[in-house]
Amino acid sequence: MGARPRKVSILSPDLIIKDLEKYRQLALDCGASDALMIKASSLVVQERVRAKCSIPKCAEYGTNQHCPPYSMSAAETKEIVKDYTYALVIRVDVKPEYAAGAKIHECYIKGKIDEAGRYRLLGKEYKKVFFVVSEVESRAFYDGYYLALGFAAGSCKNVFCFKMDCQALGRGKGCRWPLRSRPSMEAVGFDVFSMATGLGWTMYPVGGRSEPEEVPACSLVGLVLIV
Repeated sequence: MGARPRKVSILSPDLIIKDLEKYRQLALDCGASDALMIKASSLVVQERVRAKCSIPKCAEYGTNQHCPPYSMSAAETKEIVKDYTYALVIRVDVKPEYAAGAKIHECYIKGKIDEAGRYRLLGKEYKKVFFVVSEVESRAFYDGYYLALGFAAGSCKNVFCFKMDCQALGRGKGCRWPLRSRPSMEAVGFDVFSMATGLGWTMYPVGGRSEPEEVPACSLVGLVLIV
C-alpha cells in the first residue's frame, strides 16, 4: 500500500500527539502485543549493555553491519536520543518454548534448526519485531517525521540472512534487506530490561539453562524514535 506524503512543516503539539497515537495503533495492527509512547528522556542507554555483546561474545558479534563493533556506540546513541522528545516502545510476546532451553541455545550457537521447528518459529517472532518497527518508522517518515529511527530485537543477520555472510560488509555491496534490517536495541546500548520493567512489562532473562516451563513470560522489544 502506498503512503501519501505530508508536506514537511512545523507541526502543532496537538497534531504530534494525535500522530503518536496513530503510530501506536499501527504497531498493534501490525502484530505487536503492546506499544507505548514515552518521553525519549526516559530511555536508558549504557555502555555496559553493549559490552554484553562481547562478554561472553555473541555468536553474531562482528558478522554484520548492525552488530558491534560496527553498530553505533552507546555514547553515540546517547547523543542521538537527546535530539528526540518522543519514542514508541514495541513489545512482541513469544511462547517460552520458542526461546528457552538447551535445544534452542544449541540452534543459536551452532546454526542448526531443531527438530520441533521452535527456533524457526522464534525467528518469525523476531522478524515480526523488525516488520513492526520498520512500518512505524516508514509511516512517520512520510508524515514529515523524516528523522524517525527504528531499532529492533536480535541480530538482523540471524533473522534475514541466517547461515549467509552479511552482504553489507562487502565492498561495494549493500544490505539485502535495507528497508527492514535495523540494529537491535542492545547493540547500540539501550537497556531493554530496565526500560521495559519501568513501563510495567514483565521481563525474565531467558537462555539455554532456563527450561520453558520455568519461564512465565517471554517478550521481544523494539523502539522507534519519532520526533
